[in-house]
Amino acid sequence: MASLHRSSIAEEVTYLGAIEPTTAEEIYGQGVRETPWLSPSDEQQGFHLPPGFSISLFASEPQIAKPMNMAWDARGRMWVTSSKEYPYPAAAGTPGGDTIQILEDMDGDGRADKSTTFADGLNIPIGILPVKDGVICYSIPNLWLLRDNDGDDHVDERVLLLGPFDTSRDTHGMVNSLTNGQDGWIYACHGFNNQSLVTATDGSRVQLISGNTFRFREDGSRIEQFTSGQVNPFGMTRDEWGNWYSADCHSKPLTRLIHGASYPSFGRPHDGLGFAPPMMRHTHGSTAICGLLYYQAEQFPPAYRHLLYSGNVMTSRINCNALEWQGATAEAKEQPDFLTSDDPWFRPNDIQLGCDGAMYVSDFYNRIIGHYEVPLDHPGRDRSSGRIWKISYNGSGVTKPPAGLAIDPRNFTNELASTNETRRCLAIELAVADKTRLSSAAAKSLLSDAKQSERLRISCMEVLLQRGQLRFSPELLNETSTPPHLMVRHLALTAELPLEQRRDAARLIREKLPFAEPQANLVAVQLLGSVASAGDIQQLATWVGLTSSSPHDPAISHVARIAIRDILRDETQLALATKHWADWAKQPTTGDTPAADRVTVDRIVAETLLAVPSSLAASRLLDYVAAHPNSDGKFINAALAAATKHADADLLERLLVTLKKVKPNSLLDQAQQFERVCDVYLGGHTELSPPLRSFGVELQSELATQLRSTTPCLTWSDARGNDWATESRESSAGEAVRLRSSFTRGEKYTGELSSEPFACPDRLQFLLAGHNGLPGKADQHKNYIALQSVPTGEQLRQAFPPRNDTAQPVQWSLSDVAGQMVRLVLNDGDDGASFAWLAAGQFSLDALNPSNTASKLDAYMALVKRGLQPVDIASIESLPLSPQQRGELIIAALTGSGQATEATLAAQALKLGRVDLVTSKLISKDPPLDLLEWSKPLAASATLNQQREMAGELLRTAEGCRLLRKLLENGVLSPLSMRLNEALLPAAISADTKQYLQDQIEQARKSPDTQISSTDRVSKLNWDTADPELGKKLQQQHCAPCHQLRGQGTLIGPQLDGAIVRGPQRLGEDILAPNTNVDKAFRVTALLLDDDTVLTGLVRDAEDGSLMVTGQDGKVQQLPAARVVDRRESEQSLMPANFGELLDDHQLASLLKFLANP
Repeated sequence: MASLHRSSIAEEVTYLGAIEPTTAEEIYGQGVRETPWLSPSDEQQGFHLPPGFSISLFASEPQIAKPMNMAWDARGRMWVTSSKEYPYPAAAGTPGGDTIQILEDMDGDGRADKSTTFADGLNIPIGILPVKDGVICYSIPNLWLLRDNDGDDHVDERVLLLGPFDTSRDTHGMVNSLTNGQDGWIYACHGFNNQSLVTATDGSRVQLISGNTFRFREDGSRIEQFTSGQVNPFGMTRDEWGNWYSADCHSKPLTRLIHGASYPSFGRPHDGLGFAPPMMRHTHGSTAICGLLYYQAEQFPPAYRHLLYSGNVMTSRINCNALEWQGATAEAKEQPDFLTSDDPWFRPNDIQLGCDGAMYVSDFYNRIIGHYEVPLDHPGRDRSSGRIWKISYNGSGVTKPPAGLAIDPRNFTNELASTNETRRCLAIELAVADKTRLSSAAAKSLLSDAKQSERLRISCMEVLLQRGQLRFSPELLNETSTPPHLMVRHLALTAELPLEQRRDAARLIREKLPFAEPQANLVAVQLLGSVASAGDIQQLATWVGLTSSSPHDPAISHVARIAIRDILRDETQLALATKHWADWAKQPTTGDTPAADRVTVDRIVAETLLAVPSSLAASRLLDYVAAHPNSDGKFINAALAAATKHADADLLERLLVTLKKVKPNSLLDQAQQFERVCDVYLGGHTELSPPLRSFGVELQSELATQLRSTTPCLTWSDARGNDWATESRESSAGEAVRLRSSFTRGEKYTGELSSEPFACPDRLQFLLAGHNGLPGKADQHKNYIALQSVPTGEQLRQAFPPRNDTAQPVQWSLSDVAGQMVRLVLNDGDDGASFAWLAAGQFSLDALNPSNTASKLDAYMALVKRGLQPVDIASIESLPLSPQQRGELIIAALTGSGQATEATLAAQALKLGRVDLVTSKLISKDPPLDLLEWSKPLAASATLNQQREMAGELLRTAEGCRLLRKLLENGVLSPLSMRLNEALLPAAISADTKQYLQDQIEQARKSPDTQISSTDRVSKLNWDTADPELGKKLQQQHCAPCHQLRGQGTLIGPQLDGAIVRGPQRLGEDILAPNTNVDKAFRVTALLLDDDTVLTGLVRDAEDGSLMVTGQDGKVQQLPAARVVDRRESEQSLMPANFGELLDDHQLASLLKFLANP
């Protein structure tokens, strides 16, 4: 009996990749390729493949335009969606100019010599799937069934299956990769940025926000979300176990799709369970991956089978990955690239297995592929050239199967048993549509016949399921007699049976678990989740533990969490599973300690409830937290956050009572959770309820009392505003001391930690530990502590780690700089894997040492901003604060009292280091402060860019707008300070002021830019003196808050892995002029809120209907959509346009040099 198992890794050592192209590497980084258009024959000459493989042209322009997706029918014909409209859709009400073509190789020479237009008038069609009476395709904005009623290969009837799908935000991903799963569902990808709400005829509905995968019935009767997340999935494939994979850009090139799981996207949170485990770390040097094929056929030699092939449209290659398994967890192991091209216009956007075993590659042949890196109307975009290539193996022993499937029923079972997955699936579809080819009785007989091939038996099982005649078979769970793939597929298809049949199967599965085959365990766990029985939770919890235990199997662990979540979504089952929690709440637990396994199950259930959006789930979480006051603090915070998200007003108040009970001595924890409660409650109310307000007032008073009894402390922060953690180290005196340490971030971490400014003392003593490279090697001097002048940035003192784990004393005499404003900087510049950290502490100036005073002060100021209780000048003066901290508290008090304009100006003053301006005069209303006069020294201290920032902040409120007009009219602010600001203004200002400010904005935009052009500036940079180490720090400081590089950073904007191949000239232009061409997905939107303030940032809709607004600092603010009175989208990027001022030429060159080789 032939096995479906792929060849082992050991047997694939003979795999060889293609040679590197002759074209210079930097060309592949260009957004607009400099090389000329080539004819198909010339392009063909530049392809490189492993020995024994050849590539030939199957079709090209003018037979087709731009190929989008390909699919095969049972006659061996290729169906292809072809577009001339892309990337601009046809106007509403206007027929599109795009088509579906049927391509046929009539004479068997490998070239399509017949092209039939099946359908025209389409609008950027992408996903396509031939069916028995025509074809299902996506064409803006719907999924259509295009029927051929008379068999003449021309559409006769257009039936709307599902839609409309949203296309208002993007038109280059959309619905693609339609694939028949042979389980009664058609699977598809939903592309980038759009937000679709689609309902099927049975009332089922999905909300697809940007990248997602979904599935639907062939007749459009039902639709389900399959996975959530990813950015722009484009390409799906399936392995012999039935596992699905997708290709994506800006997350990971390949993703193993687990039903019900969540995956990373641009700045979107996970589903409460965490993201599904990734299957790869590498990125293939690009974020533009399209098309995916898991090769299952025998035309390629064994070393090239059962591999994942993906198109890389940026590097003009076909990448290759092998699958390695840890239990049921797949890991993609990078292989040498399968195909390379000398022609950088080659853009492989879809890959399919042909009926003949060849690999077919659609080529979106173009000088430009980027949808937002290059303007859509760029004249260099090719609108008519498209090719489809056929890759074959020509070695000895290879036989070429016929293009079409066997029609004779006597030979039809051979097609159902085919090792070519395309042929096998097409045969299943023929059998489902026509019972004369395979009767149900014959299918059942073949399925039960152990002498038949495993593939044939699987095919019969899939036919029976789609006919509604499959029944669960206990015999197929016998591992000694059932081949593993057949057993796994039987379990997977059983999950598609009606509930009663699934319950019957579950009874046996509970007894059988665990199976020897990990894939069987995974699908069995999924099936248990589908029957929704609380009694299964304890058994499922054992699988959750495989995340960290041995054997290590993160995939099945995550699937088990999903199964438990699905059970707990049934409130009856949730109540059963947590009944004893409610009993805890009524009466404290007494007597014997619960068994260890019961404790573990309860913890797993509590963690899983974070993903269950119901008030009952939130209530039971509070029961759990109340009964486990010593639970891990991180878990308690997460549990309370979930309760906050899903609870009503009464439950919110109960949450705070619970928190006070379990954290009676932690005002910080209480304050943090109170802030979350306030945000949720005020989302549906105009003010806090009396109990909540009283809780906040009491908390504010308690924090103030604690702060008065503390000594002053100085804050430390990195580029993201976070402090380093402390760790215990031994000092040279033999004492254990706590030091701020970069080791707590991992040895490969690099970054800088700075203290708040302070007046320099006469001397400073401290302890220093750490290393600067491997022992015995020269000191690299990358790690150090420095004393810097605040006004000039000059380095006044410096010390390097002693290259020892034991902390050594350091003493600086500072009489020459005493009294100056200075700061301390801890710099970790060594990214080595060992001996690459530093730590410092025990400062003689006690305010520099670690303390929780700063955290308490932050919590206190957050409460003050709420305006719960007025804070007068005497209260502020009574607290032992540094000048900077006092200024921040004054700003909080101004905010809490509704003095938004004063708060805005004071915040700008602190940013500019003008602490002297932020005094109690801002709070005092007797006499009232003249803000115009107060602002003059502030404006005089500001650069033009800083004045722009000030103007932008003032434009957010009506009072600020009125003051801004005065500042402009009196010449306090430059007219050019209005250049970068949006024209959405508060409603409460007069028509005259509104017109004046809009005129100023327009005039500033039209004024000549005196700055040197980005192109000229980059071309004149001195690369010889550029310092990559400095560039790395700048990247972490300025780029990482919004961009990922090599998996590090926050995924809000595009990943830098694909951008860095553009070369320093283009990348420099992107940094210095980010608003030149901005994709709609990354444009800033201005929101006018119901309190007449303006909030500006990158706006995304959350699944719960709220808005997520990301500012330029990378921080996200969530607010109810109902608060938005007006919104206006700009043409500008979220990326700051002031890097030209922030970075001098040396810094810019250093940043670009680092990005060129990170």
